[in-house]
Amino acid sequence: MALYKIITAEPTVADTAFSSLTGSATNTIVTSVVCTDAATPVVQLLIQKSGGSALPLAKSTLVAGIPKELLTTSFALQSGDILYTKSTTTNSDFIISYAEDTVVSAGGVSGVTITTDTGAGAKAIDTAGSADFTLIGATGVGITNSGATITATAVPGEIDHDSLSNFLAAEHVDWAGSSAGTIHASNYIENVSTTLSAGTVDATTYGITSDGGANDIVLPEATTSVAGLLGAAKWDEIVANTAKAANVSTNLSATANGTSLTVESSDGNNVALPAATNTAWGIMSDDHVVALEANTAKTSFSNLTGEVTSSGAATTIAGNIVDEANLKVSNAPTNGYFLSAQSGNSGGLTWAASGGGVSVSTQAVNRLVACSASSDVLDGEANLTFNGSTLSVVGAVTATGSISGNGSSLKVGKLDTQAGAASAAGEYGLNAEIYTDHSTTVVTGSFYALDSAAWVASNATTLTTASKGMIGMATSTGSGTGVVIRGICYVLNDPGGAIGDVVYLSTAVGRLTTTPVSGTTGFVSRVMGYKIGTNLVFLNPSQDWIVLS
Repeated sequence: MALYKIITAEPTVADTAFSSLTGSATNTIVTSVVCTDAATPVVQLLIQKSGGSALPLAKSTLVAGIPKELLTTSFALQSGDILYTKSTTTNSDFIISYAEDTVVSAGGVSGVTITTDTGAGAKAIDTAGSADFTLIGATGVGITNSGATITATAVPGEIDHDSLSNFLAAEHVDWAGSSAGTIHASNYIENVSTTLSAGTVDATTYGITSDGGANDIVLPEATTSVAGLLGAAKWDEIVANTAKAANVSTNLSATANGTSLTVESSDGNNVALPAATNTAWGIMSDDHVVALEANTAKTSFSNLTGEVTSSGAATTIAGNIVDEANLKVSNAPTNGYFLSAQSGNSGGLTWAASGGGVSVSTQAVNRLVACSASSDVLDGEANLTFNGSTLSVVGAVTATGSISGNGSSLKVGKLDTQAGAASAAGEYGLNAEIYTDHSTTVVTGSFYALDSAAWVASNATTLTTASKGMIGMATSTGSGTGVVIRGICYVLNDPGGAIGDVVYLSTAVGRLTTTPVSGTTGFVSRVMGYKIGTNLVFLNPSQDWIVLS
């Protein structure tokens, strides 16, 4: 006996499959799944066959507050199959209706009855043991089965048309034979006359109608490849050609002028023949004849020889040939004059007197000249001489760039070291020594030690390159522009103390101090120079240091 049941399900987590019904061994048949929600979520049914993955069975978007049937047909859950419900919210209510059948034991069928429309009795009944029956077809009828379904079908090839009930002989006539049958006179019309008339006619088509209405047929115009009607345009051509006169004599005459020749017809069209050009054929004009005669009368010359030679169209003037007489100059020459360009004069050249020139005052051996306050006058400078090997300068030499040599010594009587214009972090005084190497990002006015591949910030907390190496002040944010290793520096952080105090390497990164390091084992005490002003230090790092113990 079938047991009908109803269960409800409500997924507790959104977008997560929720196990709602598991198939048992008693043939579970799911007949309906109805879902309701106060919102409009997307809901799904999924089925997982025993041991397999969950597969989608049905999916729908709900209308708020309206129940929705998710199934279109019933289906069976076998033992171990699981039906899942799923919703995009946690407020969807699923109502699942299903039936469970009890298992039918063998031998439980008490009888089978088959009822047909013929036979001695109304039924064929067998109640003992196996119920076996045979269904037999007849002429024109076949019996087939597919499982428990038995179907009776017609067999057209076995049906005799003449033996059918209510058959009339006139219904079936073999028209392939002679005098096979007779058609009643009321079923056809014999020898009916049809009146044809012109339908729609235009320049290229002719319509014909049998009832005065729409065209029944349209006859097209003939073409060069298909026969047809003679169209209006072709008719006009025939009329025009017929009207033409054949083999008519005409008298021709000519009228010429400077640019054309006109051929005139006594009874036809005249035509003007144009003169020939360098791009189009035509008649020869009087100008062409004059030019031809002139060219014919010309004398041909051979190539030039002598001071001026030629080869074809190329002409060459020999060297050392053009002299004063061969120049086109606007005036006569005068000794000592020079040739001046004058575009407004004949030939564009003019002989002109030279200017007064430049004079040199206070001349002496080895003196170099310099400009004076007077025009066209140079002075021999007594304090600037060169004897071929030595440049001597009496007075100061000022340079804004580098002074370089070829490896020889630079000898000076005094090297003047002063702060100069140094007034901001990274700036330095006169005669400071600058070292350029590596390309490291640094802090302007702070101190760094040269390492194998870069500059590292100085630090006196331990004995490393940062405390004992070659230390200098960064002049910009890039070490490639130079690091001051000796000389007057304007540092980023004032070292404290008073002018004249000794300056030491600080345990603070990149800084100097006037307070000696003390107290901590491993600290490095190293003299770096002297304080000479606020933020101004004469940098002269000692090559000796002391490690505190």
